[in-house]
Amino acid sequence: MTAEQAIQALTELESTVTTVCHRARDLQFQLNVSAKFDTGNASLDVVTQADYEVQRGLLELLVDTPLRDCTLYSEEDSPELYLLQKQFTWTNGLSLTIDPVDGTRRFVEGAPYYSTIIGLHDGQRPRYHWLYYPSFNWWLRLTDQVEQSGPTPFVIRLTGAENNIVYSNRPL
Repeated sequence: MTAEQAIQALTELESTVTTVCHRARDLQFQLNVSAKFDTGNASLDVVTQADYEVQRGLLELLVDTPLRDCTLYSEEDSPELYLLQKQFTWTNGLSLTIDPVDGTRRFVEGAPYYSTIIGLHDGQRPRYHWLYYPSFNWWLRLTDQVEQSGPTPFVIRLTGAENNIVYSNRPL
């Protein structure tokens, strides 16, 4: 599979991926939060059932496509996810990255400013990044071009997060 074929496959899967990502939105207010301690800061490094469920859904979707030949870098780990992760063969020279719930801290706080991110790298440069914000049903695709769904979102700054840029499709 070439990088162009992988980009086409990922683009064709986007509408199905949005359905998987909506699982996070459905679970947002029914959370069990755990600390991962990857950063050593429990207040920053959290994981929820939504992280696991969205990642599981994405892996189940991707493993049934030629994308299973990519090297996989996914954020969450569990015995169940490991069984899916080990089905990726790492044979085509392309790398897939998955962050099932980017912005978990904001997600846990009940804010709508979280996304799912899927990326593709060809060993030389990033070739595809897709960010989907389930609360706004808005996506951004970065390839050799920039595409987005819907109107350009407002850029806002959250109190206490001066270094973060957060997108919203409505003024706050």
